[in-house]
Amino acid sequence: MKVLAVTGIFIAVAALGVMLLFWILAATTPDHSHLSRQVDVAVVGSVEERRASSSDRNGYRVDYTYEFAGQSYVDDQFVPLKRWQPGIPLQACIDPDAPADHTLHLRPDVKCGVYVGTEQTATARQSGE
Repeated sequence: MKVLAVTGIFIAVAALGVMLLFWILAATTPDHSHLSRQVDVAVVGSVEERRASSSDRNGYRVDYTYEFAGQSYVDDQFVPLKRWQPGIPLQACIDPDAPADHTLHLRPDVKCGVYVGTEQTATARQSGE
């Protein structure tokens, strides 16, 4: 009987631990629901880059531009080699209410608004630049 009680308590504590872990992950995961619109990105240039301390050490520093509602935006970002290589098209997830806010969309299997990437703020490019 004692073994059954101890086993039941252990299972209850383990279940509470798992629920707590999920709650912590949900509370600390950034909300990217505002980045709901996908736009095409034009790669202006890319340079190989190796990072000293990162799980994704090899990749490219990508200079890019995108357009939304007649306005062009420019930015640059590190892109891991396992997610992109020169010549592969890129997209960005943007906030339609603040289109400078965006993240490069490196996982097409996950839709914008749910996708978690590195959120950045691009610079609006003036006409004629």
